[in-house]
Amino acid sequence: SGTEVRVPADPTTVLGVATKQYVDGVQMFQTQAAATGAAATLVTVLNLAATTRAILHAVSVKNGSGGVTAQIIVTVDGTIVMNDTAVVGAGLARHMLSNGLLSSADVADHDVTGHLIDVHANSTLKVEVNGGTGGTYQLLYSKIP
Repeated sequence: SGTEVRVPADPTTVLGVATKQYVDGVQMFQTQAAATGAAATLVTVLNLAATTRAILHAVSVKNGSGGVTAQIIVTVDGTIVMNDTAVVGAGLARHMLSNGLLSSADVADHDVTGHLIDVHANSTLKVEVNGGTGGTYQLLYSKIP
């Protein structure tokens, strides 16, 4: 109809209108909720479907009690690109490294932002974990609309 509609640049205005750029930005940077892997069971904690570009920034596992053998499998565009297993001590954590292996030593820090990797997916991104009932897994990823 030739009518121009302007939306505010600041999404917090009293008008309650958000720009497309703001909405896209919010959707792009997402932290997956922590997932717990059951003993001897492969659990999918992230599965981004076809036509979704994504970047996996970090993956970590923390053991709550006892020794746990943790496995992390990362599948990018239908191909397994990372698959490693490590024993994690009680109350400690391990992080996935950019070479596809879990860190070689237990650390107290479960903060994924300090252990970034850069894994790009053009269509699908899947992260599966396998570990004892005390293992808690965290993921940090960006979804590109």
